[in-house]
Amino acid sequence: MAQVIALANHKGGVGKTTCTVNLAYNLSRRKSSNVLVIDCDPQGNASMTLGELNPFDQQYTTADLFGKNNRTATFSEVATKSIYDRVDIIPSNLDVSATLAQLDPNSVRRFFGLQKAFDKAAQDKYNYILLDCPPTIEGTLLINALVITNHVIIPVDAESNYALSGVSHLVEVIKRIREDADSNISVLGLLFTMFDSRTVAGKAIRESAISTFGEAHVFKNAIPRATKINQAAISSQAVCDLDPNCASCKAYRALAKEIEEKIAAKIAR
Repeated sequence: MAQVIALANHKGGVGKTTCTVNLAYNLSRRKSSNVLVIDCDPQGNASMTLGELNPFDQQYTTADLFGKNNRTATFSEVATKSIYDRVDIIPSNLDVSATLAQLDPNSVRRFFGLQKAFDKAAQDKYNYILLDCPPTIEGTLLINALVITNHVIIPVDAESNYALSGVSHLVEVIKRIREDADSNISVLGLLFTMFDSRTVAGKAIRESAISTFGEAHVFKNAIPRATKINQAAISSQAVCDLDPNCASCKAYRALAKEIEEKIAAKIAR
């Protein structure tokens, strides 16, 4: 049964897409797992990195899950191969926004479109389904993603003075969805990106997060600020594909292992 993980934060530029791409790569290489990435951001950045084609040249996109051209598709029908083995993707482009705008305000698909498209074949095929969420505090695509999610990872920019602003509100949204949609969704952890443990700011933000949310809700592993990550993003590849021996690759490998362990511990409870 697939474990569904949403990477969400209302702030842009915190590394959601970079984390999604690199976690998909590393999780797929642990125990030969099958991973599906669903690009829920109309900007389509994850699609541009992982897709074999430009997002606008793909036959199907996330829009098809919401009834584009009056036809509602399932995850299995829409998923396509990525540039990496054992990683599939449901790509996104601006058609998603246009399709959602045309939905009747009272349509069930507006907030439960992904849930209705989540077929058993996809649940059985994939070990992990990662959702790259748009930078918004609420909204149709974010709510759709959270409704089907088991675990939420909240990437946080460790260099920002406002890194934790809005996180509490997102946590409250998650709690409401758990109650209203009878979901088992929970926060897997806050993940610090662009992190430098040597700086006063980095240490202070991490300590503040632990004080506010508890140590169990802050990942032990953090993603460092590094030129290798930027180089990998520019060349549209995972950092471990670019340089398997660099510190950034080792950080994502360790994070993938920590995620597996956290999920296993939750399942065992």
